[in-house]
Amino acid sequence: MPKAHPSATLLALAIRGAEYRVQQHKAELAALEDVLARLRHEVATSAVGPVAVERLKVRLRRRRPKMSAEARKAVSGRMKR
Repeated sequence: MPKAHPSATLLALAIRGAEYRVQQHKAELAALEDVLARLRHEVATSAVGPVAVERLKVRLRRRRPKMSAEARKAVSGRMKR
């Protein structure tokens, strides 16, 4: 029986390992999708409701204070250097 070429053996092992990782990722994705579906259901049926969740999202958005003309000019000067 002829011995397999080392690179062919490594390639076969790499393929098996990759297939195993793909299966792991698929299982993890299915678990995450299940959790997300349950969370969506809980939010939709909770006493707080989806409207309050949207208000919270708006409140949590980062808002930067408006820059004064002087501050914009200072930044512009630094960037031109």
